Amino acid sequence: MPALSFQEMWLDALLSGRKKQTTRANDRIKVGHVCSIYNEQRKRIIEKPIRQLTPTGVRMIQSKLCSDPYPIYPDPPEMVSNDLMFQHVYYAHFLGKVEIIDVQSMIPSEVSGEDLDAWAWADGFDGFSILDPLGGEHEITANEWFKQQYGDDWMDRTWYVIRWDGWLERYFEANVE
Repeated sequence: MPALSFQEMWLDALLSGRKKQTTRANDRIKVGHVCSIYNEQRKRIIEKPIRQLTPTGVRMIQSKLCSDPYPIYPDPPEMVSNDLMFQHVYYAHFLGKVEIIDVQSMIPSEVSGEDLDAWAWADGFDGFSILDPLGGEHEITANEWFKQQYGDDWMDRTWYVIRWDGWLERYFEANVE
């Protein structure tokens, strides 16, 4: 099963379902693949943020703790109070599984401005442009992020836009403020 790993900045957008798309430099993910979604897959589990587990997540973590050398939460599994019930929490590492419904290639320099903005918003960014006409603070734009990660020529490269339509299994709840 292929895996997709995301930086921590995307964690709550993924878990809440606001982010259902990613853009990658290779075409190894295909339509119909079921992908495991990770929060910084190569980072130590105990360095991940803590999130509430879904009921499916509780079962998954319990099975991992019994069969794998999965780290045990530092104290007995912490309980978070909720008006209706108590829910377990754990390190948000293996977030769940999604089925890929669409994969399209894209060369950003060949995409119209309106379509580029729509792609950037769907990918979880605060639009595409690096211009902030109000001069205020903003979340990172797609152009800024891709330049930081891949250099100034990123727009002339071929990228693969990978989409899914919700979770097959989701193991954590988004952090709601």
